[in-house]
Amino acid sequence: MEVPALRKSGQEIAVEFRLTPITAARPPHRYVLALVRDVTERRRVEREREALYAAAGEQNRRLAELARLKDDFTAMVAHELGAPIAAIRGLADLATTGVLPPDRHEQAFVTIRQEAEALRVLVTDVQAAAAAERDDFAVDPVPVALDAVVADAVAFGRTLPGDHPLTCPAGTGLLVRADPGRIGQVLRNLLGNAAKFSPPRTPIAVRVTPGGERVGVEVVDRGPGIHPDDLGCIFEKYGRGRGSGAGKIPGHGLGLYLSARIVRAHGGELTVRSTPGQGAAFGFTLEVVR
Repeated sequence: MEVPALRKSGQEIAVEFRLTPITAARPPHRYVLALVRDVTERRRVEREREALYAAAGEQNRRLAELARLKDDFTAMVAHELGAPIAAIRGLADLATTGVLPPDRHEQAFVTIRQEAEALRVLVTDVQAAAAAERDDFAVDPVPVALDAVVADAVAFGRTLPGDHPLTCPAGTGLLVRADPGRIGQVLRNLLGNAAKFSPPRTPIAVRVTPGGERVGVEVVDRGPGIHPDDLGCIFEKYGRGRGSGAGKIPGHGLGLYLSARIVRAHGGELTVRSTPGQGAAFGFTLEVVR
């Protein structure tokens, strides 16, 4: 058996305790041979070996996951590129071959421009995701007026499709430590998602909640909400919930991933509260500058 033991110094060690009966030459005398061996070093080596096996297994799992993500990424980009390229090529062929009536040319060019913009957004998102993975991905926080950052985001939100009534807080007068360009990107992503996933003309709200050393900022919608099973994946790269309708709603699953990285670089966490059928609220906090 293996039992704990103490050295004279008080140090606890592991020892192997073995008893072996010995038949005596003159019965009824009986003897037992007792062996006590220090196995502390052996146990340490075994623990290290188990840790190495576990680390190797985790590394293999991560490599397999990276390979899967690479395959998913390749398939996603190929899928997202296919539709705009096909539309641009088809409309260009119609416009140049004379099959398209002259009164349809302007609409064809408008559609071509829209598809080209979709390609530009895809390229921008992929580049931003790649930048976020590099070691030099960083933010440049400076004291900035929170009201100005929110006002710029709200102005952007009012240009989004869907005729969503947009409410925003009254002026807070707060200064926060933030990279205004990066935080503006987060708010635009959140407002764009709210408009994209909410039925037309449903309200969207930007809320600001002062709270001591940090101030909370939230974007709240009244859309379909997020399924509980999707809450763990929507912040992952290329992660999209079932609310995306299996690709019916455009997007690449990068907006929330990048937003979470930006908020984390500001010392906070991007959070979500959602009740299916009643909407969702995405929020984060920023440091208040006194």
